[in-house]
Amino acid sequence: MVKNTIENMEAAEETMEHTIGNNQEAIREKNERRKESIEGFRKEILDEAENRNK
Repeated sequence: MVKNTIENMEAAEETMEHTIGNNQEAIREKNERRKESIEGFRKEILDEAENRNK
């Protein structure tokens, strides 16, 4: 899921280069939410790894 989210962010950034106005802001906001999701995914992965090691 992390990989897919990163790929979506990169595609959105490329799209943003060819977009103007409010659409750019919407893409920026969505990418911010994606960054937050990635952090959540990573924390969950670390938690699962720690639980397996116990």
